[in-house]
Amino acid sequence: MRLITSEELPAETHADVLIKLSQITRYRRLSSALERTLCQCSDIHFEFESRKDELQENYKKEGYATGLQLFFSQLTIMLDDYEQQYNLRMDTFKSLMIEAVSTSFDDPVIVERIVYHMKRICSQQNMHKVIIPQTVKLPAGADKSNYLFTDSSHITIQGEKDAIRFQSTPLCQQWLEQAALEMTEINDSIHKIIPDVLYGIGHKLISLSNQKNLTYFNLSREDNL
Repeated sequence: MRLITSEELPAETHADVLIKLSQITRYRRLSSALERTLCQCSDIHFEFESRKDELQENYKKEGYATGLQLFFSQLTIMLDDYEQQYNLRMDTFKSLMIEAVSTSFDDPVIVERIVYHMKRICSQQNMHKVIIPQTVKLPAGADKSNYLFTDSSHITIQGEKDAIRFQSTPLCQQWLEQAALEMTEINDSIHKIIPDVLYGIGHKLISLSNQKNLTYFNLSREDNL
């Protein structure tokens, strides 16, 4: 490129647009920088395209793992809450049953039948006193002359020398223990449901994961052959 001096320029050129050498050099540098930037962008785009499938697969795995973790977290919380509510329900039911069985011996009809059978056992003895808990409310108009009331929960008939006592508390406890014993097998089965379900799900997921890894390994091996 030939350099033009100011003397060689025609007159009245000050109004014309001139491209100075310094500007040309600057524009060349900008153009070169732009080309390098475009090349880098092209390289980045090419690398992204080449790794797009891999990145997409990794994102899917991360999303699946996060979703699965959230699912099992919520499932575990729900099952724990269900187990706690079930245990609370059974404890409440047990307490209500104990109370119902215990208070059933405050029923005047039941007390009357117990006293009747106790007197039949002691038919040859003169059992003239009946001692019952204070919680037993005899019906209005009942003859209370032979009755004594006590703070204990037992029913006693008393003669001149001997007495027979019906102990309701140990009997109630015996009934409850027998009922609990008969419920042992079904309770054990119920308590195994949640652990067995979680174990089954975990075992199935591990099996599926192993199958997927084996398939991926075989495909990679075929690609390398």
